[in-house]
Amino acid sequence: MFDPKLPNVLGLDNFFDLAVCNPPFFRPEWKRDYADILQSARLEDACVTVADVSAEIIFLAQNLRLVRSGGIVAMIMPDGMITGYRAKSLRSAIIANHRIDCVLQLPQNSFHDTDARCFIIFITKEAHQCDKIKLLRYDALDGLLESIFVSKADGEQRLDYDYHSSKIDHGKEVTTLRHLGAEVVRGSVGTVEARDSRYPIFHTSDYLASESGLINLPSAMPMLENKKLVVAQAGDILMARVDRKLHEKVGMVVSGMAAITDCVYRIRLPIDAQEVALKALRSREGAARLKAVSKGVSARLLGKADLLDMPLNL
Repeated sequence: MFDPKLPNVLGLDNFFDLAVCNPPFFRPEWKRDYADILQSARLEDACVTVADVSAEIIFLAQNLRLVRSGGIVAMIMPDGMITGYRAKSLRSAIIANHRIDCVLQLPQNSFHDTDARCFIIFITKEAHQCDKIKLLRYDALDGLLESIFVSKADGEQRLDYDYHSSKIDHGKEVTTLRHLGAEVVRGSVGTVEARDSRYPIFHTSDYLASESGLINLPSAMPMLENKKLVVAQAGDILMARVDRKLHEKVGMVVSGMAAITDCVYRIRLPIDAQEVALKALRSREGAARLKAVSKGVSARLLGKADLLDMPLNL
């Protein structure tokens, strides 16, 4: 499948009307032939560096070569290709040179032995991209949910239904952490340093003792020469940045001080906005939106900009 001469060998170049496929998921060693495959499929701008070229991108390019102009490729895509920052150039290249008819988000656990989110992308080869891209989601309980449409610019950023659905105003009064004047800072203490530290450290595992959402830290923080430490204190909201269940790990410091690890965000807000923000982030809607805007297969990752601009129900 990685031979640039494959369509000619098969004698099926630009032959098929429809290709339905499930690609292999691995990162092959770069070969110059891959550049020819990508260029032939008009995806030469899909990867910034050769390190970004994955098997699924080559697989997509080969299938685009095999279908005729106006033919359709329906392909299963992993979460990273649909939501990842490093795959933005791929999404941009597809939108610029082909037409994304629809992206269908599949239910969790659709495939055996993995709970990774997966999608099916429907692409019409060399067709003009419409102004809006259709996103769908199939729910295991409720079936096919109502479709939503996003702009090409928004589609280049991300193509997952949950993310864009979380930004729709459903008639409730909403705001964002950015509008509330929040300062969001990532912790600076690494795993090794945290294990050997001489000072109090707060990590994602410490939320287990803070299920109420109220966090009590050690009462004293020694004066240290390390000026790069990010220290949490009373009034700060601490939010997991990387964790399998980051949407459940939100709390406010009510006493004490501690440095935070690089797996935790410190959210500092004006006093009158602290409790409002905490309640919104810990609500059922807040947890669902945090889960929607985060990305990743096993451990989820929450981007700073996504956190700042995520709608919050007041």
